[in-house]
Amino acid sequence: MKWETWFSIDWQQLLGISLSAVGFYIGLMLFTRLMGLRSFSKLSSHDFAMTVGIGSILASTVLADKPSLLQGLFAVAMLFLIQGAISIVRRRLNL
Repeated sequence: MKWETWFSIDWQQLLGISLSAVGFYIGLMLFTRLMGLRSFSKLSSHDFAMTVGIGSILASTVLADKPSLLQGLFAVAMLFLIQGAISIVRRRLNL
């Protein structure tokens, strides 16, 4: 194992991680504002699955080259839309 590569990072990687983290944070706050805090607070089984999914997408988007920031944000937007659709169906069916 090459220890020097395990503990190394260059400025381009730092800049990429920083920009991805800031961009993802802004996108996540926007989605949360649009869909409401219920997305994270109630923690039903659907909400827990969404929180884990967002965490996974966040980690892979911020720390890797692929998926790109826009792909990660699109995936999170889809999770929010799916959760919104499920909540509408549950409300109409009184579940």
